[in-house]
Amino acid sequence: MSTAMAGGVADVGGVAVSGECGGGCSSIYVFVAIFACVMFVHASGEVGAVLLIIRCTDKHDKAMAMGVIQFAIGVFGNVPCPIIFGAAIDAACRLRDVACGITGACASYDSDNLRHFFLGQYIVAYLGLIVRYQVPDQERG
Repeated sequence: MSTAMAGGVADVGGVAVSGECGGGCSSIYVFVAIFACVMFVHASGEVGAVLLIIRCTDKHDKAMAMGVIQFAIGVFGNVPCPIIFGAAIDAACRLRDVACGITGACASYDSDNLRHFFLGQYIVAYLGLIVRYQVPDQERG
C-alpha cells in the first residue's frame, strides 16, 4: 500500500511514529470556556423559542406549529450539515491512502485549515443572524 498526496504521489521513504505530534496548545482552556458560554447562550434561546411557539399559536394549531418547526430544522439543518461538514473535512485532507489504484480514506488532515473553516463558518453564521435581526425591515419603517 502506498500513500498519495491530494495533488499527486507522496514520497513513502519517511518514518511514522505512533501517537500525536508534539506541540501543546496553551489556549485550549480559553477556547473551551468561550465555546461553553456560547453554547449556553444558544441553548437558552431554544427554550424561549419553544415557549413562544406554544404561547403564540392557537390551541388547535400547537401540534402543527411544533411539527412545522421540527420539519424546518430537519430540512435546513440536518440535511445540508453533513454535506457541508463532509466537504470541509475532505478539503482539509493532506494525505490519502491509495490501494490498487483506488483512493481511500484520509490518512492525515491539515488541522489548521480544518479549525479555520469550522470556526469561521460559525462566526459567519452568527454575524449573519445578528445583522439580519438588527437591521430593521423596510415594512416596519
